[in-house]
Amino acid sequence: MVSPILILGTGRCGSTYLQTSLSGVSDIWIWGEHDGILRGLFTWARNTRSSKALNTFSFPYVGEDPYETLQRDGTRAAWVCPFDKSDIEEIERNIIIELFSRRLPDGKKRWGFKEIRYGPNSGVPERMLTLFPAAKIIHVVRDPRTSISSSIRAWNREVFDAGTDTGALENQIAGLVASYVDRWVGTTQYFEALCATNADQARTVKIEQADDEFPAILDFLEAEPVRSSVEVASETNPARNDPEVSKLIDRYLEEAMAENSVLAELSRKLGYS
Repeated sequence: MVSPILILGTGRCGSTYLQTSLSGVSDIWIWGEHDGILRGLFTWARNTRSSKALNTFSFPYVGEDPYETLQRDGTRAAWVCPFDKSDIEEIERNIIIELFSRRLPDGKKRWGFKEIRYGPNSGVPERMLTLFPAAKIIHVVRDPRTSISSSIRAWNREVFDAGTDTGALENQIAGLVASYVDRWVGTTQYFEALCATNADQARTVKIEQADDEFPAILDFLEAEPVRSSVEVASETNPARNDPEVSKLIDRYLEEAMAENSVLAELSRKLGYS
């Protein structure tokens, strides 16, 4: 049975670190991000399965002699197709297997991927669990202060170009902090709910404790604690460190922690003071 491993989170949460750590274990290989393309695949499949015309004129007759259909009913003949709902689901599954089982390093048989684009309303984690009942999801979470600050500094460098006056910079950073706080809260709430309802298949890992919990993670994945011969990088992907910008981000984040009760409660629940 195919048992893919999905590493998911908000971004700048340590998912790459866990990706490389797991890729150095046994027969596991975790691919990197793929720009969220599975959303498009699943949207296509969902629309195909729910098509009123196909469900009326084609799907009920798949499997019967197509020559009889052509001879008996002109309307159905115009819609005659060789596939039905079950075929679409099989195609979804096979496309994913075909994509991610390609070009695995020698000795690697069990694959997975990490992606930060499958949060609330994507439908991708749920669909993956349906298509692959043996799949495992690891939700990687990091202290919101660190995760949000790193996201802003890594992904919005143009905002901090030299020459921006102090007032404009403060306004820009305040807006970014508010936006990324909403993203962190919404994504984290979503994955916590997913883990609660799929406890056998999904769990949250605090990246700050990942090394200490690594044996438990491998046990959850039903993986052998054997090191691979494949060497992987241990370096992190640093965000820009501008003292003035970092100070402003920290200030607005502390205000958000004090004023946003949902953020504060969720942080405490996860063990972040």
